[in-house]
Order: sequence, then C-alpha cells, then structure tokens
Amino acid sequence: SYYQLQFLERLIYKPKNWKDFTITTGEPSLLVEQDYQVKWNLDKGLPEFKLRVSKKPILYYSLPFNIKPKKEFVTTNIATFKQDLKSHPSKYHFLGADIGEYGIAWVILKVNESEKTIEVKDYGFIFDSQIKRIQDSFKEIQQKARLGEFIESSSLVATLRENAIGHLRNRLHDKLLKYKGHIIYEANISAFEQGVGRTTKIYDSVKRPDVGNHQDAKSDVYSKEIKHIWGLKKGGKKNAPGWQVGAGGTSYTCAVCGRSIYYFDKDEVKLDENGKKKIKPTWQFMDTNSGNIREFVKNGVSILGYTKSKPTQWLKYENVKKLAKNFARPNIANWKEEENLENGKSKKVWYINSETVKKYIIDRNISTKEKLIDIRKARGNSAIFVCPFKDCLSVADADVQAAFMIALRGYLYATAWANRGDKGLEELKGHLAEKVEDMLKGFKITGKLNWILYDARNNARS
Repeated sequence: SYYQLQFLERLIYKPKNWKDFTITTGEPSLLVEQDYQVKWNLDKGLPEFKLRVSKKPILYYSLPFNIKPKKEFVTTNIATFKQDLKSHPSKYHFLGADIGEYGIAWVILKVNESEKTIEVKDYGFIFDSQIKRIQDSFKEIQQKARLGEFIESSSLVATLRENAIGHLRNRLHDKLLKYKGHIIYEANISAFEQGVGRTTKIYDSVKRPDVGNHQDAKSDVYSKEIKHIWGLKKGGKKNAPGWQVGAGGTSYTCAVCGRSIYYFDKDEVKLDENGKKKIKPTWQFMDTNSGNIREFVKNGVSILGYTKSKPTQWLKYENVKKLAKNFARPNIANWKEEENLENGKSKKVWYINSETVKKYIIDRNISTKEKLIDIRKARGNSAIFVCPFKDCLSVADADVQAAFMIALRGYLYATAWANRGDKGLEELKGHLAEKVEDMLKGFKITGKLNWILYDARNNARS
C-alpha cells in the first residue's frame, strides 16, 4: 500500500530533516486473508463460521518499519538541567504554554542575567477547531437539557478531545525540540480560562508527559506515559522535559509596566469605619452600557474597573480586583439574532459594546471593528488585555502575554530549584508574582514583541 511504501522510500532516500531519526525494518511475516460467512446459532448462543470457497484467499507480506530517534532524548531532562543551570543560567530556552478559549498560546524566551534582558525568541497561538467544536457541542447539549429533550449517548465530544490532544501536543513538542528548551505549563486552570469544563481534560492530557511535578507523577501509568511519548528506556518524573507552576495572576499581569491586579495586596489599604479592608472610589470615569467604569486610588496609584451598580462610599476590597478584571479582559464583541425584513430569515449581527474596546483599541487605531470581530470568532471573547492601571493602559494579546508570564515564572522556578533545591522552591512559594514584577521592572524585554499591541508608556504601537 502507499502507506507502507512511503516508509520504504524514506528508508532508502532519507529526507534531510530526518537526520536525527533512523528507520529500521522489523521481522517480516506472511498473512492469509480468507472470507467467512458468520451466522448466529441462537440455540447455542454462539457464532458459526463457514468458509466461502468462491473467493480465493489473499496472501499478504508484512514488513514492519520502526522509526526511532538516534539520540535517546533530544532535549535536556530535569535532572541534568538542574546541575547545569547553576553555572549556565542564561543557556536555556523556556517555553510557556497558556490555554485560551480555542487553543493554546506559546512563548519561547531566554533570560540573560548579566545583560538584564528577556529575549522573546518566538511566539504564537495554536488554534484548534476541535476545541471550538467541543465548546459549541457542549453548549448545544446543555441547551437541549434545559429544554428537557432526550439526549442520546454520543462519542463526538470524546473523539474531538482525543484529536485535539494529539494536535496540540505535537505542535508544542515541535517548538520544544526546535529550541531544545524546557516547557512550562500552568498548574491549575481557572474557570475563566477553561470555558466549558471539557477543555480542562485536554490541557491536562497535553501536559502530562511533559511535567515532572504533576500530581500523578509517582504513578506507574504516568511514568509509562513519559516513556512512551518521549521514546525513553525509562520513564519517571526526572526524565520529563518541563514542569508546571502556579499561574495565579498571569492573565492579569501587564508586560509593559510589570504590575498585576493583585498589586494592591502588597501594601496596607484603607480601613472603613468598622476597621474592615475597603477602598473608596474617587470619581466616576465614564458611563457604558456594560456599567460604570470607575477609578480607584490607593497610595497615588489609580486602577480602573467596571461596576454595574452605583457604588457606595466604600467598596469591599476584594470587589475592586473583580471590577478591574472585567476592565482588563473586556468582551471583544457580542452578537444577536436579527430578522431580515426582506426574506424573513434571521441572521447573526455582531456588535461591539465594550467602552474599553472602543476607547483603548479602536480609537487608538490598534484595530478596526471588522478585525476585532474576526479575532472574536477565531480566538474567543477575551483574547485582548488592556492594562487597568491608569498611568499605563497598554494593550496586548492576552493569551500570548499570559504564556510569556508562565515562561518567566518557569525560569524563576528553575533557578530557585537549581541553586537552593527544595528549600529554594519553598522560599519562592507565594512570591512568584512579586518576583515576576521585580524582573519586568529591572529587565528589558527584547526580540519578537508584536504581541504587545500598544505600548502606552512609549506612546507607540509595538
């Protein structure tokens, strides 16, 4: 068959990009295919087979091909990496992966401690239509359930999920092997990022063979999965090419100013008359259909956020962060069904309702309404980040920026572990966001930066 012959051709005429792989032939065998008629014996409850002599048997010659890497491992595993990182902290590339609504964003960076630079080598977004179909299918199932309709058992969602896992894993591994780096995933996916819960399983399955500190790392099944995916003689967590880190706040950290919505946790806050932590809004910033955008000030720092109702004189401290989240990750576009007066048929009409999108993206000529709607269709409704700090207000690709933050956390995690072992990790716990903020203030970001759509501090498009 053509399927077999392509491997025979590659065995004889090996392509240039196959230089790190070898193809060997296995033990040949002969297979005879014959036709049988199958009938059920209802009395015995067993099938009966009758050979069809009218058709001649077919003889097949089977020659299996084995594809193997010349080197057992083409990227550095965690155990070797730990020893080398102490003396060569700027040697390695880190690949951060962040799940979006319809795929996974990735960033590859390299940190140079002596030059105080963070170089972005490459970045991208792996769109997977199957994830979109899973979300759409699941929403349809939910809608039918609400209407009380009977839902038959279907393997559609499971099949799409398996295909999406293979596609995303292969694309990420392609980048990982190209840069011989270390891949960093986020440990937990928030409800905001996962959309419907079905995408959580996809992300977890993609990262399992790559993560040495996964919660299932000690299990035999996990060890065999690492061995199988990476073609190793032995499995085990020490042979994985990466790890997972706590990613709280990465979706709300600005690469330009280095601050996150959780910035207010670092200082004392004002207390209300009852001694509880609350913040007093200073003045109304603008009215929108989504609600009122208000400014909150503490220690001279202003942060903007939505509030749908008129706030009282004091707001609960936790609510300020929630309001700022809604400002920082605005809904790009929404749609509604409108009836066509000529033919009576309804159609989807897209519209932009967010004042944040209008004021800080369209009015700055960062993007047009039409392009934003295309982004909404391809990437989901929260693919853009607007820094909520009033003295910054930079704009970035939200998923790529989050992947950048995850890669940076991976670097901090790795260097802490390499220099101080488990004690270093313990000291870093709870302070990753703070360390990232300090790095962004003290280091210069270089390389491919088109994902920063508007650097407000330099008042220019990136």
